[in-house]
Amino acid sequence: MALQTINIGNLANDGTGDDLREAFIKVNNNFTELNNVIISTDTDGQNLGAGEGIYNGKLDATLQFKSLQAGSGISLNSSGSTITITGNPGIESLIITTDNGSIQLPGGNRTIPLYGGTNINTRHDSGNLYIDVDGTELVALDTNPRLGGTLNANSKDILGAKDVSALRFLGNLEGLVNGIDVRELNDGLINFDLGGINTTATSVIEFIILTTDFDFGSFANPLPVSVDGGTI
Repeated sequence: MALQTINIGNLANDGTGDDLREAFIKVNNNFTELNNVIISTDTDGQNLGAGEGIYNGKLDATLQFKSLQAGSGISLNSSGSTITITGNPGIESLIITTDNGSIQLPGGNRTIPLYGGTNINTRHDSGNLYIDVDGTELVALDTNPRLGGTLNANSKDILGAKDVSALRFLGNLEGLVNGIDVRELNDGLINFDLGGINTTATSVIEFIILTTDFDFGSFANPLPVSVDGGTI
């Protein structure tokens, strides 16, 4: 029912308005209507759903709400009856490039797997990411290994070699070369005794030859000389 208006006439006591009884009937009806539509003062607010509520409480007949405050990477914009919350999107996409192709990950909560290849292990410890190289048989895995500097064998033996090619050899060589122990060559070449030279002269001419130095000069065009020691 709508609120009723009391007719007060055009002029005071002109008899055109509502009489007292009719006027107070409208008054009573209006109070009844107001009583039916007025919200009780005991009404309170309530936050619905999960998350942080914005309703704070009520002071007398005043409902109180929390204010929205923008945090890091968040902006608030109010326009009319609307509040717009805008967040920083962060990384829109992430491109990871490798030695063999690349992968593109869209923004958001994504997982990047990291695995090790041959002789490579990856691990995570106390917030740190480690890449470990397993040195086992690295040379065996290289089909064409080469040194970039001097190889220090650290007083260790080199075993199982087949052919060894080198420009020169330094140090003491032990073992057989073409079936010959090279250590035995020392006695035959250095300690070999040819005996003494006989300087006994049996004639005057031999005595002169043995005791006199002769200078034959030098060769103008030296020729290669080959000496054949013969056989023993």
